[in-house]
Amino acid sequence: MVVVPNEITKTELVHSYPELESRVLTVSEIKGIERKYIVSYNMMSAFYEEWRAIFTQNVKLNHEVYRYYFNLLYVAVTRARDVFCMIEDHLGENESNWLLRQVDVIEQFDLVELGLSEGSTLDQLLKEAEEFEYDETYEHAIALYENLLKKDHSDYTILAQQGLQRCKIKKGYDIHRNPIRCGRELMELKEFDQAITYLRKSKEPRLLLQALLSSDRHEHYDIPKEMEKFGTNPLQELVNLNDDALMTKYLDRELKSYLQHLKQIEATSNEMKNIFTNGTKKETS
Repeated sequence: MVVVPNEITKTELVHSYPELESRVLTVSEIKGIERKYIVSYNMMSAFYEEWRAIFTQNVKLNHEVYRYYFNLLYVAVTRARDVFCMIEDHLGENESNWLLRQVDVIEQFDLVELGLSEGSTLDQLLKEAEEFEYDETYEHAIALYENLLKKDHSDYTILAQQGLQRCKIKKGYDIHRNPIRCGRELMELKEFDQAITYLRKSKEPRLLLQALLSSDRHEHYDIPKEMEKFGTNPLQELVNLNDDALMTKYLDRELKSYLQHLKQIEATSNEMKNIFTNGTKKETS
């Protein structure tokens, strides 16, 4: 991933290297996101005069103006988990000498050497798209899923299509802010767990209950507690839904939970019985 200081630098870089468009983020866009490898581009060169003043004049480094440039650089550096690379087009002598003492030097912008080439494996491409989606950076996720679709590999086509549709739905929520609409659309994709996140924000307990019971992870959810937040209970909503399949699923789930609890009580009872029996035998002897 490449981080740049502002939109102007981003536009210039993407114009020169359009294949990087989905991987270039400004400092404001990348806040809160971390990656194994980060490349920064012109984080200092974009503010040549300001950095020259910092290195050549006796300025107060905690001055509000100069603190801004240090913060930009700090955000860029701390986005990298393992490797951080810097590309600078124009630095003063003092800044260059300082950087040369801190870093390894690559003489020219090389996509392969910097690990930014299209040679990334499809697994890496999918993982990167999923990371952008997780970070809610949907535009970049969409671009990477679309890139993956262009590879036309059967093992990844379905995953890329699913991811692309998910991101478009969630990006749409950022515009219309309608959790019911977003939840319904995710449920149509069979993305029940993700639908649950949005439906919890709605005023539709019945729809949330459908998503909870339809999830493959339904046993991990405390459904009675989920419904309690809406001032209702699962059985009441299931009766209103009139869905025999969901009713059966919920009752089977509750029965299973009850039987597990019953087994725990039985095991505890037997343990206590053994302790009592052994204690009685010792007293008798």
